Amino acid sequence: MPHWNLDTVILLYMLAAAIAFSAAGLNWMRRSETGLWKLAVVFVIIGLWALFSGLEYLLPDVEGKFFFTTLSYTTISVINALSVIFISEYFRISWLGRRWKAWLWGGAVLFTLLEWSNYYHRLIWALVRLDPNFPARLKIQYGPLFIVDLGYSLLVSSFALALAIIEIRTRRGWQRTRAHYIGISLSIPYIGYFTYLGLENDILGIHLMPICFSITCLLITWVVFKDLQYIYIEQASLLRKNIQNMQDEVENRKQLEHHLLETQEGMSVRIAEQTQKLTGLYEMIVLAGQELPRQEVLDQSLERIRATLNCDLVVYYDPASVNQRSTSARQPGFDKQWLGELQLNWVPADQPVVMCAQGAASSGLPDEVVRSGYLTCAGMSVRAMDERLGILACFWQALHTFRVDEISLLGALAEELGVVFENARLRELTSINATQDERKRLARNLHDSVVQSLHSLVYTTDNARMAASLGPEKLYPILDHLSDSASLALKELRLMLYQLRLVSGAEIYFRDAVQIRLEAVERRANVEAEFVTEPGASWPPAWEHDLYIITMEALNNALKYAQARRVSVRVRGGGGRDFELLISDNGKGFKDTAVPRTGAGFLMMTDLAKSLGGQLEITSAPGDGTTVSLRVAAGLA
Repeated sequence: MPHWNLDTVILLYMLAAAIAFSAAGLNWMRRSETGLWKLAVVFVIIGLWALFSGLEYLLPDVEGKFFFTTLSYTTISVINALSVIFISEYFRISWLGRRWKAWLWGGAVLFTLLEWSNYYHRLIWALVRLDPNFPARLKIQYGPLFIVDLGYSLLVSSFALALAIIEIRTRRGWQRTRAHYIGISLSIPYIGYFTYLGLENDILGIHLMPICFSITCLLITWVVFKDLQYIYIEQASLLRKNIQNMQDEVENRKQLEHHLLETQEGMSVRIAEQTQKLTGLYEMIVLAGQELPRQEVLDQSLERIRATLNCDLVVYYDPASVNQRSTSARQPGFDKQWLGELQLNWVPADQPVVMCAQGAASSGLPDEVVRSGYLTCAGMSVRAMDERLGILACFWQALHTFRVDEISLLGALAEELGVVFENARLRELTSINATQDERKRLARNLHDSVVQSLHSLVYTTDNARMAASLGPEKLYPILDHLSDSASLALKELRLMLYQLRLVSGAEIYFRDAVQIRLEAVERRANVEAEFVTEPGASWPPAWEHDLYIITMEALNNALKYAQARRVSVRVRGGGGRDFELLISDNGKGFKDTAVPRTGAGFLMMTDLAKSLGGQLEITSAPGDGTTVSLRVAAGLA
């Protein structure tokens, strides 16, 4: 049974170990905080160091004591490396990266291997024996690498202390104070170590470093928990501040929501008013494009203006008209007698808007308006092409305050009323000009076609009268020519009559329009005509008018110039296939180079074909008829 050197000194080591383990447990309980689990590991190792030092003191033999001495030195290397890593994380030092940590652990591992292999090389401890003065303690003769090992430990410890000093210089308040405590805590073990070296013969061989490190554990634990207390206090203060801010924000949001609801209600009313006004202005714009009598347009315009401005009476005064005043009133039984007495000279020509309200300091209402019971009125000149056409006046039975948008709206309505009048005048001029242009066109067509054909008939008749005296054989060719000329004149006359009485192609479907044309003109002129729509043929509804125009132009050319006895209109394709429209005749034809590519008819057909996304081609040969073809690719048909 081994002999143990029992002594009360061992209680110091056990107490130091208990302190270190307790500190480790306290820090482990807060291991989720930055760096504290590493600090708990450091304190566990310090506790083991104190425990190993106590066991070394208890064992009587050299081998047992040296085993625990080696364990103690191993813990010192690990403690130094972990201490630096803890400080770097605790103080959030970002520049201490993986390379620095690799150097720390590399040195710790290297010297740990040298210490455990000292039996073979004696580079750390050259000779180990019991101290004759203190048998419970080893007497060690150090090897050449012991100073290096000690220097490395002091260097790492000094590095940790330097990090704490940097924090002392750069921090303020409690953070600076905690750096002071951490620096002092790191210095205590080495102060004890050098005291141990200097007073070696007076302290009965007790190793002071593990005991001093236990004091370091207590001090650092106190600093950490004090720091956590400050953090919790700051977080609680911040939380109270955030709660107060949230309460203030909730209150502000309630006020904003209340204000927003009020604003939203007001905006809803304003939007409804603006929508009504814009609708009225839009209806005025639509009315400007309608073909209605002037008086009807005026009556509808005044009613729209009254509904848009929500006034009780609207009056339009036209000095150039016999019926000078037109009105629109809210009351069904409105008395117009006072309007005959109303003088609208209070709306000057050079001032766009004049507003009058009873009791206003600027101007008063006309006497006629006051006697009629209206309290507010507004007037504006109606103009068109810089010419004053009349005066627009609006009346309210209640006092009315005008906003800027209402003034602008009144100006827009008066301006649009001028546009309505100007459009009506332009439509009248356009209708007159169109009638004159159509008469001129018909006169030209009569002169170019029917009149010329009739002249040819007269001339041919004279020749026939002369040929009759020469014999029948001279008369037959002239009669043939006479028949052709009469037939041609009849065809051209029927074409003109068709153009005069037929509805436009935009008003009926393409198929119906072509059938009506062929029946009304070609077939009555003894021209064989056919219209074929092949099975599956289709085209978009938007093409109806353009297809009709192209077909009519091609048929007119065949009737006028080709002297054809047979015409054909054929439609095929579409609906995912190439679309094709063919208009062909068996007339006299012409050379391909003689196609009138600069003529109005050809250019019109070409433009229409391009608008459909297709291509127009005209093929012809002398004596072989003419074919006009329109082709549109499958992706566009």
